[in-house]
Order: sequence, then structure tokens, then C-alpha cells
Amino acid sequence: MKHQEFQLFPGPKKMNFSGKAFPLPEKPEINLIFPAELKETAGVVAEELRKLIPASHISFNGKKTPDVSIHLETKLKAKQPEAYELTVRGKDVRINGATWRGIVCGLATLRQLMMKDGLSTGLLPEGKIADAPDVRWRAASRWLIDLEGNRMAYDWGDGRKEMLRRCREKIDFAMRHKINIAFFDGFSWNWKKYPQYASDMRALGKYAAIRNLSLEFGGYSIGVGGRNPEFKSVVGCGFQSGLGDLNRKSYPNGEPYKCMGKSEDHPTRYNGTCRSNDALNALKMKQLAEYVAQVEPRMLYIHPEDISHLEELASDWKLRCPDCRKRWPSDLPEAPDGAAGAQAYGMTKLYEAVASVKNPETGYDGAKDCLVAFVPAAYAGGNPDDSMYQRLVKQYHNIAALLPRSPNLLLLMREQFCGRKKNVFRTAAMMESSSRGIAMFAINGADSYTNGKLFAPGALLNSFYKGSELIFNFAGTLYQEPQEVFNAECCWNLPPLDPETVQQARTFSEQGGEIIRRMPETFSIPKALTSKNGFLTQFCRSFYGPEAGRRMIRLMKLGNDRIYPMTSILFRFDKQHLFDGSSHDCTKKFGRAELLKQWKNILRETGKARALAEGMKDLPPAPFVREILAQFARTLAFSERLAEIAAGIFAAKPDRTALLGKVVSARKFLKDNFCFRFTSPSEGEHSLWNGYLDRLENAVKTYPKES
Repeated sequence: MKHQEFQLFPGPKKMNFSGKAFPLPEKPEINLIFPAELKETAGVVAEELRKLIPASHISFNGKKTPDVSIHLETKLKAKQPEAYELTVRGKDVRINGATWRGIVCGLATLRQLMMKDGLSTGLLPEGKIADAPDVRWRAASRWLIDLEGNRMAYDWGDGRKEMLRRCREKIDFAMRHKINIAFFDGFSWNWKKYPQYASDMRALGKYAAIRNLSLEFGGYSIGVGGRNPEFKSVVGCGFQSGLGDLNRKSYPNGEPYKCMGKSEDHPTRYNGTCRSNDALNALKMKQLAEYVAQVEPRMLYIHPEDISHLEELASDWKLRCPDCRKRWPSDLPEAPDGAAGAQAYGMTKLYEAVASVKNPETGYDGAKDCLVAFVPAAYAGGNPDDSMYQRLVKQYHNIAALLPRSPNLLLLMREQFCGRKKNVFRTAAMMESSSRGIAMFAINGADSYTNGKLFAPGALLNSFYKGSELIFNFAGTLYQEPQEVFNAECCWNLPPLDPETVQQARTFSEQGGEIIRRMPETFSIPKALTSKNGFLTQFCRSFYGPEAGRRMIRLMKLGNDRIYPMTSILFRFDKQHLFDGSSHDCTKKFGRAELLKQWKNILRETGKARALAEGMKDLPPAPFVREILAQFARTLAFSERLAEIAAGIFAAKPDRTALLGKVVSARKFLKDNFCFRFTSPSEGEHSLWNGYLDRLENAVKTYPKES
């Protein structure tokens, strides 16, 4: 087989093949040869081989001469724990990893070598691969609908057993594509979300961990997280309960008092923001340690006050209580005796709580097994000028210097590009200064936040973040398997940056999400990705099969930067505030004619997408892929009904009787085609949809006709 005939995602660094291939018997005898310390990993290898070749018979360190021998070893000298060498000579296979993680990555490549267009080829191609990732932690998947906060993507309302099965299927998918972090659950530290939650999460976490995947659990480090109560509909995870309680003079029922917060009488001043309150810190530590002991997470994402910019933090910090002022007297947010010192103190207490958890029965050790990513207040959002960025660098440096030394402790920041005056990548400057690894939270489209598209090539910007220990490409949720694997590809192999993109990044002066919305990589799919041997073409063939893969490419290319199929209903209704009555309601910003034009076009593109999805849902060879596409087709059919009602409301002379009939019909379709026995309080997306129909029904009755 020629190199270009292999469908390998992510692509290996080095490979050399002879062109020969060893044909496997119909019922091959496979012997796994490994040392005792790799027994657990060998079990994962065996399970994957059985799934790929169901008729195979697999033995462990057997003495009988097999059809194929697979040697597992960890003799490779490499800095990256996932580095591996895979060698195939005839019927002899050898996976040599730097650690057991490298063996799992080598297994993923071996499996892909033995497949074509989603089916087993029955061939072992002869050759050698040497490979290692550019980025240690690749958070390429977000199995949450509403940002990094809540709504579990694979809870489809059909019961706990089915939810857990889908989660295991997605864990297998992640392992097979070298994704080693999935943002999984949040935004709370409640380990009693449902009766079996703790045991289910422990079991899923273990299943994922031995497959080199860490499931992330997130929440707030203050009593009530968020900054703007009035914006709760903008960020669904805003103003959720976090660790501890309000700032109180004593616990549990002492008088609340003010510390740092948004303004003199703002509720954020009471929300557990006081770092000098040792009783509050002890309460937080107790709650977090209990959660970790119950759930045994492999990654925690811990968020404080949702403050993006240093100026905002400075303003909040000046309102701190007398005890905090005495302990950290400087008003500078970046100073070690200012807000940076206070933040580091709070983080240290929480990390000590995580590290204190040991379970001799399961072998779980919080200090060794749990990666902790702390988000500082003032997490470098937007694209500040060079002088302000230097202050942010100083803040991260000072926080890092005061934290415990641990390879499992990271500081998270938002996407940064390069300096205004020089092509100096800002992440590199941060890495040079910080004594802790950086976790990069990169917003780059197709995320139900900047836009609701199904795919965006924003991970092409990942080289801006070179040096980060972790890159979280914010997209990669429900129905976005191509996006997940593209994110993983661009972390495993950091793509070269276009010089024009670098130059463009230097001109940005705005704060916040508008920056990333202006990047072409947020929207436009380069032709190279959909060429014959392009990434999307080949991945979609491998995952969906040839014909379904072609249709998925057509679906992803539908529309333009603003008008595209409504694959994310939440984005159109909640993030764009359709008829939500808030000050952000899009119907207050745009005229009737503009909204009619927009929704007629959304209806048209959604109808095209629904037809494509219905035509491909039965084509993929894998049952789980067919299951995903069937749900996708049902979602688009419902989306089309919503778009038709919305377009009708904005018509010059809406037929209210007919529209109310369409609302009734949509409710019936929802009831007949979706299940509502949700396992978790963090319900899947379609639990929102009756509420959206309520909005539309109210708008049918109340939205004024054109005069």
C-alpha cells in the first residue's frame, strides 16, 4: 500500500513502508507478549483487537506459535511519555513506547493501518513509524453542549445505561485518535447529581484513564461563580454554586460580609471571594477533597471570578476586605503582595486538598493521578496592548512562583497571538517567564459561542500557542467528530502559520471574542482540507464511509460565514437571544425585513442539511456512527421546523393560526422522536427545546405585525 492510501489521524511524524502487507487469516491467532507491569495496557490492546477482528483468538504470553505476535515494551528513550515506535515485519509487530501511554498511541496507529474507509482490511502493512506529539495534553473534545459548563452531550434522555454506553464509545473514539483530554462534566462539585453518579464517574474515569484519556470535571473555586447575574443566559454556567459559601464571619450561618467584587454594592462582593478567610478556605478544601475522593477525576478545571482583563481585576481587588488588605497590601493585581499573592494562596489550598486524596483500594492518588488547571482571575482574554500583556505575564509569573511544585499543576489562559510591534508569539513569552506549565483555552469557531457552525478550521492557529503544555480547542461537541480529530491533528502536529495570519494578528486592538471572530480560520474551510487527499475528505471517508463521508463534506460546506444550517439550536436561540426578552434579544437589534431574510436563508440551509443527513444516516459501517447520524438527522428535522416558524413570524403578514399549528406539530415531533428520561441534572440539549417552542408560541401571539 502506498503512504497516501493510509488514513492516519493524527499523521505520524516519520513513517517508512515497504509496500508489502501480511494477510491475516479469517480467524487469526494473536499472541500478545509483554512484561508483567504492562498487563493492564495489554488488556486494552486485546479489547481493541477483538473489536476490530471479532473472530480473532488472543492469548497473553502464549507458547503456541501464533499467526501474529505483538510485542509491547517501554524501552524507548524519549521525553514525551506518548512517544512510540511501531514496527511491522511480516507477522511480527512491535510497539515500543516511552511509557504505557506511548503503547496506547501506537495501538491507535496500528488499528488505523489495518483499516480503510471504516472497515478492516485484513492486512498488516510492513514498515516502521516513529512518532510523538508536539503538545503534551490535547483537549480536542468538549462533550458539553453549553460551553465548558454543562449539558452532557451524550445524555439523550434514553436512560443511564445508554448514556454510559455512548460515553464509553466516545472514550474509544478519543483513544483511537490520540485525544487525551475531553471536557466532560460541570459546572458543579456535587457528587450526588444522581444516585449512582460517583460510582459511574469513577468507572468511566478508570475506563478512560487506561486508554490514555483524562475526563475533565469543572467548577468554580468561589461560593457562587460568575460576574454578571444579568448575563446568565449568555453563559449558561454563570452564577452556579462553587466551592465553599458566601464570605461569612463564621460558618455555617454567620453574617455575610463584603470582600472583592464588581462594585460597592454588587452581589459578587459576598460570593466567597475572600482569600484571607481561613474558615472559608478550610470549607472549600473539605468540599473539594470529598468530591475528588468520590469521583476520582483525572483532570480538574477550577475557575475563580470570571474576570477576563487585568483592569477589571484591579477594580475588584481595591474593594477587598480589611483582612485581605492587611495580608496583601498592594493594590496591583499582578503583585505577589497584591491580588496575585491572594490568588496563589487560594489555589495552593485547593491543590493541597486534591493532593491529599489517596484510595488504597483503587490505587487512586490525587497528587499523581489528577491534572489540575487553575484559571486565574484576569485570564488574558482579548488581545491587550504590549504593555498590558507584560503586566499579565508578571501576574502569571508571580502566581506560579508561589504555587506548589508539581508537574500536574497548570495555569490556564485564553488565546493570545503575537506582539503589536514584533512577531514575538505571546505564549512563548509567557512560557519563558512562568515556572508552571500553561494550559491554553483557545476559542476558534464552531463552538456554539462565536458561531454555531459544524466545523471551523480554527485549530490551524495552534502554533501561536506553541510551548503550552495543554491546548483546549473549544469546539468538538455533539456531531463534531471531524472537528475533534482536526483539533487533535493540530495539537499532535502543530501546523505552520500563514504569514498573512501572523501579520493580521498584530493589528488587533479589540478586547474579547471579536478578535477571534475576525480570523478567517474561524469560518472558511481551506480547499486543501477537502481535496482528494485532504484531511476532511480522508477522515470523513474513514469515519462515515465513502458515500456518507462525501455527504458530510457537502453538509459542512453549506452556507457562509453568517448563514448556515442550524446544527446548534442552542446557539441560535440562547447565544443569539432569539425572543428571550433580554436586553440582548436579537429582535430588538434588527428590523423585521433583515430577520425575515436571515431566517428564510437559515431555513433553506437547514433543509439541505437535513436531506443530506437523512440520506447518509444508514450508510456508515459502524453501528455507533449510524446512531450518531440518526440523532443528527432527527435534530436537523426539528431545527427545520423551528426555522420555518421563526421565518413565518417575521413575514410581513404572518398567518398566526397556521403558525400556532406548526408549533403544535413541532411539539408532537419532539415528543415522538426524542426521549426525556435524562440521567443527569445537566440534561442534554433537547431538554431545552420545549422552552424554545414556548418562546416561538409567545412570539406568534405577541410579535407585532408590520404596520
